[in-house]
Amino acid sequence: MAERGIDSHCAEHLPDSIGVQPGGRLVTLAEHAAGEGHMFGWNLGLIIGLVVVVVVVLVVSTIIVLAARIAKQAELATEAFDGARVTTLPLWDVQKTNDSVRAIIRAARTARGALGG
Repeated sequence: MAERGIDSHCAEHLPDSIGVQPGGRLVTLAEHAAGEGHMFGWNLGLIIGLVVVVVVVLVVSTIIVLAARIAKQAELATEAFDGARVTTLPLWDVQKTNDSVRAIIRAARTARGALGG
């Protein structure tokens, strides 16, 4: 490619991927020497990507820890409810007791009526 000169006024309006060497020679991004600032974008992108990954890992880790706590609390609540169920099971027999008492009262009234009372 033939070398072409460029003045400083035009150089100000060039995109970042094109540079100007002393003497006005245009240099594309591919022609930059190693260690020059053209890698800044890549490095910045890599750093931003790593920060995003670290933040995602922290958020997911927090969610997993909280989910484990909730699971443990749910297990404790289930055990407490099972204990309450066992404790209150006799209450279901109250209806049977009431039915028996009613039958006894009816039989007593019938017996009293039969005895003239």
